[in-house]
Amino acid sequence: MNCPYCNKSLEKAPSRKTGCPYCHNFIYVRTDPKNKERGWVTEEQKDKIDEEWDLIAGIRETYSASQNRFNEIKERLHEQFGKEPSDNDVKWVIYNGECLEYLSKAQWGLYRNARFGMAELLRSELKLYTALELYFEVFYLDVNGACNVGLDQNGNSLSGFPPFSLDCAFVAPFITSIIKQIIKKEKITPQKSKEIFMSRISAMSNFPCPLDVNKTWELLEKHIYY
Repeated sequence: MNCPYCNKSLEKAPSRKTGCPYCHNFIYVRTDPKNKERGWVTEEQKDKIDEEWDLIAGIRETYSASQNRFNEIKERLHEQFGKEPSDNDVKWVIYNGECLEYLSKAQWGLYRNARFGMAELLRSELKLYTALELYFEVFYLDVNGACNVGLDQNGNSLSGFPPFSLDCAFVAPFITSIIKQIIKKEKITPQKSKEIFMSRISAMSNFPCPLDVNKTWELLEKHIYY
């Protein structure tokens, strides 16, 4: 093999950290996480590979913790229902718990993502009417610029930014497209759509959003009917 620094041929391939007899730099032995091939690398390459392995370990640890939580909730629901719950039942409980947590911490962007996850679960089960209500919520949070500010012990913003900001607002075409599809499939009239929207969003009137329910409906209406 050759030295990864000076490229001079070495008599023996090192099995551990070894100094090159020519350039005197340390050669390291590492396994590449991408192709699982073991090779001889520079110190800079070694640091990068170690970082990649640390990232993989972190992802595995997070996945393992998430899977353990999933299994614990599934077992609890089994005892509660007296039968094996579906994976969607478990996911719903997880999302619901996340919503409560994010609300208490003013993590509005994460709250939005959890509500979107719940809407997707309902849509996968063809519970379209209820799913539509949640997609309305997601749209409302998006166009009001939901932010993850976090709160300190006194209930003040940790980031110093407002919980909602129109500078962060956007319209997600994916969301408006799903809303249009459900309205068409369920044959919901424009008037009924507005009633559903107003009823659902009025229940969120305590959220510190810059746009009121009427302004938000006018914006949504342009995207789904015109």
